[in-house]
Amino acid sequence: MSSSMGLRVSILVACGLIFGLGCLKEYDFERPEQARGTLGQELFTIWKKDTARSATAPQARLALLEERGEDFVDAVDATIPLDHLGEFDTFLQDTLPLIDSGLMPGLTRKLTVSMEEAAASPGLLAAISGQRRPPAGSFITHRVNPDFAVHALSFGQMRALSLRTTDRVVKADGLHEDGRVFFEESTSVSDLLRAWKLSTDAPLASSAPSERWPMALSTLLFSEDARFERAAAGTPLFVARYDERGFPKAALSSTGIAFPFVDHDGDGLADVDQAGRFVLSDGSAASILAFSSGDLSEPVSRDAFGRATRGQSGFAFDYVDLNRTGLGFLVRSGARLANEEVLYHLLAAAPVVMGPLAVGEDARGSYVALAEDHPLLDVLDALVATLNVESLPEVLGAVAGFLDRASAQLAQLFWALQHASEAIDRHPAATLRDNQTLLYDLLPILRDIAQSPALWADFMEALRDPIIRRAGEAMLTLLKHKNVRAVPAVGGPYDTCFQPCLALPIGTDRRFDCIRACPNQEIFSVPMDFASAEAETNRSMMQRMFHLLRDTAGVSYTMNIVEARVPGITLPANLPPMVTLPGAAEAFIAAVAGNLNLADYISEEFTNSDLGQLVRLLDAILPFDLGNETVASALSIASGLFGVHLDTVPSPDQITRLFNQPDLRFESDDGSIVLAVSNPVCRDGFVMSHHHADGLYAGEASGLIDTIYPLARAFSNHGREDLLAQLFVVVHAHYSSRTDLYRTAQGSPTPMKGSNLVSFEPILIEVFEAGHFFDALYEFAHATKQIKAPGEIDFDEHMRRLVFQATRTDDGFKSRSGKSAVQVADGRNLSPISRLHIVLNGIEEAIERVPPGEPSRRHLDLALEGITNVLLEVEKADGEPAKFVEPGGLALTSRAIRQLSERAATLQERGELSTWLDQTLIDELASLWSSRGFYAMLRFGNELHAEAEMRALLSDFLQHIANSPAGYQQTTLALYTLFLHAVNTEFWTPFARFLATLLDPDRRWDAPPLSDLPLASHVALITREMLTYDAPGTILEVLHRGLRSEGQALSPLGVIVELVADYYRADPSLAGPLGEEDYRRVFSSIAGWLAHRVYGIEQYYKLAAQRRIHP
Repeated sequence: MSSSMGLRVSILVACGLIFGLGCLKEYDFERPEQARGTLGQELFTIWKKDTARSATAPQARLALLEERGEDFVDAVDATIPLDHLGEFDTFLQDTLPLIDSGLMPGLTRKLTVSMEEAAASPGLLAAISGQRRPPAGSFITHRVNPDFAVHALSFGQMRALSLRTTDRVVKADGLHEDGRVFFEESTSVSDLLRAWKLSTDAPLASSAPSERWPMALSTLLFSEDARFERAAAGTPLFVARYDERGFPKAALSSTGIAFPFVDHDGDGLADVDQAGRFVLSDGSAASILAFSSGDLSEPVSRDAFGRATRGQSGFAFDYVDLNRTGLGFLVRSGARLANEEVLYHLLAAAPVVMGPLAVGEDARGSYVALAEDHPLLDVLDALVATLNVESLPEVLGAVAGFLDRASAQLAQLFWALQHASEAIDRHPAATLRDNQTLLYDLLPILRDIAQSPALWADFMEALRDPIIRRAGEAMLTLLKHKNVRAVPAVGGPYDTCFQPCLALPIGTDRRFDCIRACPNQEIFSVPMDFASAEAETNRSMMQRMFHLLRDTAGVSYTMNIVEARVPGITLPANLPPMVTLPGAAEAFIAAVAGNLNLADYISEEFTNSDLGQLVRLLDAILPFDLGNETVASALSIASGLFGVHLDTVPSPDQITRLFNQPDLRFESDDGSIVLAVSNPVCRDGFVMSHHHADGLYAGEASGLIDTIYPLARAFSNHGREDLLAQLFVVVHAHYSSRTDLYRTAQGSPTPMKGSNLVSFEPILIEVFEAGHFFDALYEFAHATKQIKAPGEIDFDEHMRRLVFQATRTDDGFKSRSGKSAVQVADGRNLSPISRLHIVLNGIEEAIERVPPGEPSRRHLDLALEGITNVLLEVEKADGEPAKFVEPGGLALTSRAIRQLSERAATLQERGELSTWLDQTLIDELASLWSSRGFYAMLRFGNELHAEAEMRALLSDFLQHIANSPAGYQQTTLALYTLFLHAVNTEFWTPFARFLATLLDPDRRWDAPPLSDLPLASHVALITREMLTYDAPGTILEVLHRGLRSEGQALSPLGVIVELVADYYRADPSLAGPLGEEDYRRVFSSIAGWLAHRVYGIEQYYKLAAQRRIHP
């Protein structure tokens, strides 16, 4: 642009439109006022006249203007139509204070320096000019018009949002408005910019392009899945997938790259030549766009959406409908999450949850950061360490497969958990005491189960037994009643009804229904009183049964003969014990499983004793001949003397009746014959029949014994009845709210935690009455069995390996912070520890930092609730199975896990997986955690959301750009385009470095006034002030019109920018992309016009100054 043209344009636009037509008269004193055309026509006329007098390529430039003049005029007039000139005039007048204050001159002078530096940057010029990729618009169907900026600007409250946002930026740079340090102000924005500058200074990761995050996200977000598609999605948003070079991804055939493309170098990508054209199978090359309206010279056909087809052979490129991808799902979900204010609540909770703060150091000096010794980093480290198993790729692949195939079962489980959560909300008094260690105490049990592949397999199989579904009914009966003494009479209503049920197989629905149909008022007649305090006379049968199992677990029972007298028979003074059970509870579990064989428990001493004496004794007592029965058989027969009968393999009902006998003693009518054995005694020192043994009757009559049969069998078949018994022991220790509810025979309190699990009994009643939980557990367990291909390890085994890795304590695991022991709430120090110990301990420590009354706790709860409502919401119609409202969440999770599986397999092949998990990954996470940028981002996010009015604006804006049909479409296409551009690291790396240098908050500019004010702060400040003066929002309307395009054509402002660039290029007569020298000249010319004090924009500032002197 010539000097005279620059002068006239500046005066016409700046002066004429500011002061009205009278200024033109003042500028051209002798020329009479003339009729004028539109603004575009006037500017074009002046441009042509100045070009004719230009010293630089006037003829070529005139020819260019003649050729594209109409486009320029139309573009200007579309941006500022004739009927809007008055508004623009007012805007320019209202914003004159920006010049008076020095804001505008200071900014343009900084831009002058920026243009000069761009012109002198070979790396930037090479990056801009070296692009041979197809244009981004050619990756999108012509049936839609990507116009995100226009849609965003159409937001009704854009001025208010922009004003508040820029004001927040200005107040978060740590500076006064003249650039002086302001210590009382936040530095979050400046720290973000410093962090960005440091990151651009670092070398680019050396990984292959296909392994970088843009391609990883592309695979995740741009793969079609019907679960991502929303109902009534509307217009298909067809786009082409792209490869790591930024070219449309060629379709594949059974032999590789599909015709007409070739892959001579075998890299799995369609070959392109130096000009960016596809090499074809006939040796030629062609620029084939992913979408086009069609060209007869193309070696492909086009469908109605512009997609390239290979006749009947399918598409030439890999196309997807964004409505059916993870990206479309995330945009829709993002709008819903915004409506729930999830981001606001997460940000508000973060400072407390993620604190405390520390002082960090980087190349820019000290900064405020999150402390790297935070317990959540230990949690992350432990979780990552859990994944460090040899079969990780297969484990992750199995998990992904499970999520794909078990959506219905997972929905059912979430439905049950959702109902349980609602029940918890209805009972706010249900809380565990601070000293509870329930999960820690369960870890050893879980570890021992997972340590044995066979036991784990049988445990999972037990959950698939149909009787498991009835467990809730049995527990419900136990929870609702509190009989203090529940021993039915022999031959009474219950006992009479019960006996025929014994003929039915244990653990079956038929037997369960048979027993529960029996009259059980002798056992269950007193309802629980949940309104009254827990007491010896007000505790549920469930609690008493847990206490009984705790009282007998690991407590041996030795059946000693304490008295024996038969006329005519002399017995030894000290008869050996007959039977020794190492644990009474364990023996009962074995009996439930059908594995309690008395022969296994007869003491060796008794077996080797003079059995003749015993047989003579029994022969004298019993009315029949014993013959040659075994010792076990003899004991079985003898048991009838005590009012009960024990088979050689006793059933649980027989053990129940044995333990409830008040006295195991036989005496003949005349008293001459006596046989008495020791009564079983519990851990608390009571004879069992006098102390909760009736709980076994409650378990029997409720049906609980039948429902635990599959589990009892699973544990007993591996000789681990103690593990199942220990489960009851642990739960009982935490059950009561009191530590003195149970006492020993000596009167001292039975050791208990007093953790108050009892407060959850009303919740359990609601859950079991609903009947969802055990049905869901049964279906879930069945679903895990289906995830196995022939010859592969089954899903259960994969899960076992992960669980054992998480719970094992035999490998010397330490936390990232060096912990080899953890102190739990009851004061114990646990060592050695597992990964899950660290996870639990870290979460506890993090929660302790957010007390219940702390607002951050409420924010965290609301954030988690919002995430659950959006991503895990389940619906269930009557008579229909539960289903996820948005199945896309599950689909996206499974795809992400599958990609991790593939990544793990690649690292494993290189021998890098273990190092990546143990060191690289967690070190990178810790570095991010304590980085300058991460905490600055959290701070600025909180500052941006601090005011309710701003939160409302942000929420409304997000609904505008994502929740309306047009907004969803534009935002989805804009994000797709952003990811497409991100692949182009050859451009973005040097461009980002150059831009970060310009925006460096520590940079000082030789561009007065306001030389100390960083460029980003300067732009934010001038934007805020401009919007403040521009009450009607005229400039936003100008931008809205200037950016709006029809179809996929250039916007008006795009037309103007393109023409200006072609005008300044080295040879304006040339067509096609600009080269390095062209861009250098463009930047230099703009810098020259901005800086020229006579013919450039500086002259405009002089005129404005004269206005102040001569108003």
